[in-house]
Amino acid sequence: MQVEIVDGHADLGMDEWAMAESGDILETGGASTCGIVAVLNHSQCRAWMVHQTAPHMILDDTTEMLDDAAASLQQTDNIEIWLAGCGSGSTKADDRIALMNAVSTYFPTKNPVIRWGSQELFLNFEDGTGQWLASST
Repeated sequence: MQVEIVDGHADLGMDEWAMAESGDILETGGASTCGIVAVLNHSQCRAWMVHQTAPHMILDDTTEMLDDAAASLQQTDNIEIWLAGCGSGSTKADDRIALMNAVSTYFPTKNPVIRWGSQELFLNFEDGTGQWLASST
């Protein structure tokens, strides 16, 4: 389910995704077993994020979000991909692999920033630098 950005801010819950533009904020938390995927397009000043339910993910929301992000991609765009959540134990290995495979289907030449075990991801567009800033805890 896609979420609307309200006053430049989206706080995503489970099974939600959103696209943000320059000046917006995307964040999510509480992803101890859920997966988080973010695509930061620095060239277009846009970002996408999804908070996907786990365990044994059905990647409908993630696939929809990745499809939307990939459809807008230009060949020379500078993009960054972040993966977070999915717990810290070996029992989450299948979910981690599912997320990595989904990302590699859409962005085969990109190596994602991995933050497995991080329960939050915060994306903020830094107007001074024209870059998306990502942080995880």
